[in-house]
Amino acid sequence: MGEKASVTLLFVALGLFAPVSPAWAKKDKLEVTLTAPAAGALYNAPAAVVLSAIAQTTQKNHPIAKVEFFQGANLIGAVAGPRRDDQYTLNWTGVAAGNYAVTAKATNDKGDTDLSDPVSITVNALP
Repeated sequence: MGEKASVTLLFVALGLFAPVSPAWAKKDKLEVTLTAPAAGALYNAPAAVVLSAIAQTTQKNHPIAKVEFFQGANLIGAVAGPRRDDQYTLNWTGVAAGNYAVTAKATNDKGDTDLSDPVSITVNALP
């Protein structure tokens, strides 16, 4: 060890220096973003809504295992992974009139999860 390393160790031992983690050392990340439908989208019942999400991970040894789509707490369906393009799409058909908040939840093969921000849509009843 050189002088710089010895001084740094002394500062750490005395509590005078708190090591800072560089950006590249941050924890591995799992992230999912709902890309469709668009927020505020309007449909007519019975609606066919395309749900689409991008799910990515920095954990190359732990790929995306599935992406689930939810309306509130209700599971609409799931798409198995991993996908080469990180794109997961599900067709939600026969959607009745109402207001809905949809989300996507990504899970990797170790069970880590991430939940997208909700997107609100409206399905109108036919006159």
